Amino acid sequence: MELTSEQKDLIVLVSNLRGGIKCQITKEKVCGYTIRPELWFNKTNDSILRALDRIGIKARGSYSKENEISILLEAAEGLEDLSPTAYGLEMVKLTNGLISQPKTHDDVIATIMALEQLLDVRC
Repeated sequence: MELTSEQKDLIVLVSNLRGGIKCQITKEKVCGYTIRPELWFNKTNDSILRALDRIGIKARGSYSKENEISILLEAAEGLEDLSPTAYGLEMVKLTNGLISQPKTHDDVIATIMALEQLLDVRC
């Protein structure tokens, strides 16, 4: 069975899709940190752009909005092992919509504790 061009584009998209929990010190947030699930591409090509267009997502380097993450993960369903960060995609899937950007230092601690519990890891 030969793959359609749409299927080939989706395979290229998933094989370049990366995911994880972004935890970064920043001066832009009052609490001093950005903490959120995020999906991204290190590079894009025509196949990725076509696949993104087909699923209704605008091409960008990274995605942190809950609805965009949901659409990308739904499109990648069953192909996650093709991603170089398959475990990262799973972390994003488990936390999407369940953690929110902390506003205070106490919120940062609570978010990290929630991540530890959701992901069964020690941060």
